[in-house]
Amino acid sequence: MPTALALLIGCSDSAPRSHGDETPTFELSIQNRQVPLPDDAIRVRQGQQVELRWRTDEPTSIHLHGYDIEASLEPSTPLVWNFEATATGRFPIEAHGFGHAEEPTRTQKQSDEHSDHNHGHDPARGDALPPDEAIPASGSAEKTLLYFEVHPR
Repeated sequence: MPTALALLIGCSDSAPRSHGDETPTFELSIQNRQVPLPDDAIRVRQGQQVELRWRTDEPTSIHLHGYDIEASLEPSTPLVWNFEATATGRFPIEAHGFGHAEEPTRTQKQSDEHSDHNHGHDPARGDALPPDEAIPASGSAEKTLLYFEVHPR
């Protein structure tokens, strides 16, 4: 009986678990322009392959800062991002243009280099913008949906 209780307690965390080479998978649904999660971040370890499965209730474009990954989302079409968590840190995942999906300049393009998509602010200098501050980007506002945290191995 103690083993069953330990298993039940160990599985109560809502975050996906990864053991060894398993890929942590996160089901993310944008509802009313938010991603309802118990926390504002998803967390992984550096070097892990990660899978983010997206759904939305209205068209929008999303991107992951620091990883140069962008895509358009439509309500009828699920989207999956598969990538390796290479850079450590806390990176915002933002949406642009709710109500219509903008055509991103790089659809799911991935790069091992740090993204140049920083809107003129440099977090290394301490001048990062507040999480939900709207910024004009190609005629639309950005909204931080959640954060992607990568912890060192």
